[in-house]
Amino acid sequence: MYAYIIVFGTVVAFGCYLGSIKYIQPAEAGMLGSLEPLAAIIFSMMFLEASFGLMDVLGTALILGTVFLLARRKDG
Repeated sequence: MYAYIIVFGTVVAFGCYLGSIKYIQPAEAGMLGSLEPLAAIIFSMMFLEASFGLMDVLGTALILGTVFLLARRKDG
């Protein structure tokens, strides 16, 4: 079971991430990569019934702020 998690959760996902750079700009791939921790929080709440605490709210705000600043700098 752990081999399945390692292969599909890490190797395949990272391969898809690297393959996506052919279709989008590297800066866009970097911005999407910065959303991975936020996705981990959301999926852990959905599937593992994890709680969402104050540090999670702060981390989410920092991640979204970073993505916003990167997107804004790209436009300007």
